[in-house]
Amino acid sequence: MTEKEEEQLYLWIEKQKDDCLSNDEAKALEELILNDEEARSLYMDLTTFDAMLFEKGIEPSEDLKQNNSIIYYKVALFAVAALLVLTFIFPKQIQPQAKSIATLVKTEECIWTNSSLPTSAGSNLTSGGFNLVEGLATVKFTSGVEMIIEAPAEIELIDAMNCLVKHGTVMVEVPEGAQGFTIDTPKAKAIDHGTKFVVSYNKKSEKSLVEVIDGEVEVKANAESEGKRFFAGKSAMVSDNKLRSIEIQQELNLGAYNKEKPEKRLRISTAVGRGMDQAIDFSKKTKNKHVSLLTVKNALNELKRKSYMKFDIAGLKTHFVKNVKLKLNFIPTGFGNTYHLPETATFEVYGLTDENQDNWIESLLTWENAPANEDQSDKLDFSKAVKVGEFSFNRSVQRKTVMINGADLHDFIMADSNDLVTFIVIRTSKEHHRDGYVHAFASKEHPINLPPTLVFELEE
Repeated sequence: MTEKEEEQLYLWIEKQKDDCLSNDEAKALEELILNDEEARSLYMDLTTFDAMLFEKGIEPSEDLKQNNSIIYYKVALFAVAALLVLTFIFPKQIQPQAKSIATLVKTEECIWTNSSLPTSAGSNLTSGGFNLVEGLATVKFTSGVEMIIEAPAEIELIDAMNCLVKHGTVMVEVPEGAQGFTIDTPKAKAIDHGTKFVVSYNKKSEKSLVEVIDGEVEVKANAESEGKRFFAGKSAMVSDNKLRSIEIQQELNLGAYNKEKPEKRLRISTAVGRGMDQAIDFSKKTKNKHVSLLTVKNALNELKRKSYMKFDIAGLKTHFVKNVKLKLNFIPTGFGNTYHLPETATFEVYGLTDENQDNWIESLLTWENAPANEDQSDKLDFSKAVKVGEFSFNRSVQRKTVMINGADLHDFIMADSNDLVTFIVIRTSKEHHRDGYVHAFASKEHPINLPPTLVFELEE
């Protein structure tokens, strides 16, 4: 299509729009459009753009249209093209951007589902939700607050000073200057006063748990007008819309053996009869202060930890036992950092063979007097203990139910002669740094999770 034909096309389109196109001109325009693909394409573009100009309210001056139709259409083409780019190609750029309130700084073995926020490490985060199925994720708010989310968890970020835990567990560290950071659950509120703390919410039981690791936290049940302040080493639970301390030992009735008619399965926990559980810490040489946690740690310094469990199996008819499993419920502690550990955390479980030491008392148990413990070592005195099992999981996993079974465990139980069995759990994998993570499983004092439990499968 020549430049002269293009100019003629502009003039014919202008006349056609003003209803002053002669019959001969209309016939010539039709012939040009039918026979010339380039002219046909330009005609469609110009008439379409002209209609869009009218719709968008863009109207060139009358002088421009009357004096130079060619310039008019070129201006129209440019204006509409620019409008198309702004309206259709870059719609997000011309809309106000949502304010970033946090950054997803780290993910470990994460699996996400139905999350409205981006889930790639390094992503800027606005208000919205996370649904973490597996793994560990670290979020840093613009306020400076760092929050570790542990799967499974459903979390909603509100703003730089507020977060809602709909289900699951988060560990929060609040720096100086960000006091007042608040974690909500559907039933409770935890308000920071400069600290590190853990908040858990179980949407099935509707229980909220707040554990203060360091500093001070105000906890309030939504149904109550006033809250209460908790300090380092203290824990609070909101259940049935009421706030209470959870240092009260709960009685857990996990089943009793029916001598006349044995059940197919029997569970005996450390909360039954003469059962006990306790953790020992090399650095303190005293009893464990966190009674709800049975901690294990293989440190490069003096912060070594081991855990002891004693089960009362009096009345158990051993000839009925087909199989036995030891069940441990690992839960988050918020102590130390998982990235200071090897990628796989490994553990071993030992049974105490020196039955003369089965009479230990949890309130008096220390690193120095614990049965079969080697005072200066992360190991045990293997002349007094035998290995009955081992297990491992990824370092990012903090909440997990572990089952130990096998012939070694079965034989150890069957060899008992005093109706008491003691187990010792140690972590064999060593940390890379002194601030490595402290693993823990629930003790009989834990308010939500079940304590260490022996599960017996019995003959009928």
